[in-house]
Amino acid sequence: MFIENSTFIEYKPIMPKIICPTSKPKNTFRKLLISGVSAFSFLLSGVALSGQVNLIHNGSFESTTVSNSAKVNNSNLSGWNIGTGTGGGYTFLTFSGQAGVNVGGGFPLWNVNNVIPNSSPDQGKFIVSDGAYHLTTLYQTVTGLTVGKYYDLAFYQAAGQQKGFDGSTTEQWLVSFGGALTTTNSILLPSGQTYTDTTQVVTGGQNQYSHLMSNPNHGFVPWEQQHMTFRATAQSELIGFLALGGPLGQPPFSLIDGISLTEQVPEPGSVLLMLVGGVAFAFLRRRNLTKTVANV
Repeated sequence: MFIENSTFIEYKPIMPKIICPTSKPKNTFRKLLISGVSAFSFLLSGVALSGQVNLIHNGSFESTTVSNSAKVNNSNLSGWNIGTGTGGGYTFLTFSGQAGVNVGGGFPLWNVNNVIPNSSPDQGKFIVSDGAYHLTTLYQTVTGLTVGKYYDLAFYQAAGQQKGFDGSTTEQWLVSFGGALTTTNSILLPSGQTYTDTTQVVTGGQNQYSHLMSNPNHGFVPWEQQHMTFRATAQSELIGFLALGGPLGQPPFSLIDGISLTEQVPEPGSVLLMLVGGVAFAFLRRRNLTKTVANV
């Protein structure tokens, strides 16, 4: 049967509307990465600046009132104090190139096995301190600390023996952070012997020992850098350095120079890892969002 004037309606399937991102994913990732690297470079510049603030005063021992190698006291070494000890202690400020001639007490160190360099890697003057005779603590009060923050301590150390004496020796530094100055007459030496004479040490805080140096007869242990970490418990802390060595009667001398204390900052590698992770997360999140919109 033919039906006249019938109306036919044509149905067309409705296609989903696809929203495309304004740029290709790889270009988006590239932009994010470039922005991240720029931010990382800026962050690194801030890290470098903060790491250069040395809280130790006169850590290179260049500021002094003496004009030649000499025994140090509270009046001739800027920023530092010398703890009271028998005979005024046996700690000397030695000028560059003088250790093998005169450390400041009228005697030199042996310069036979391993030639003594003119100075430490920090250059200039340095401290030479007996670790088994007339012990004294070199100390100062550090200010500007933040309670709870960690701080990196670095310094150079070396070891020698007074010329005219024989036998192998051991030397190191006892570093104290915090606490107070205390008088004692008994200190255990690395050799296992006990030093029994009056001197002042820093006690009641955090203590760490430097690497123990083993010095052969008539020898010299070359300069090496030491690193330690301390946590501040107050805005001002006492920091002390005490030379320890042995055996008794074979003058073991510890040398120190280039002392610095800086606030601990994140390692650049850790910061970069977090940055790359953040960029990757942002990129994946953006890509997943684009896919979700496209399927609507």
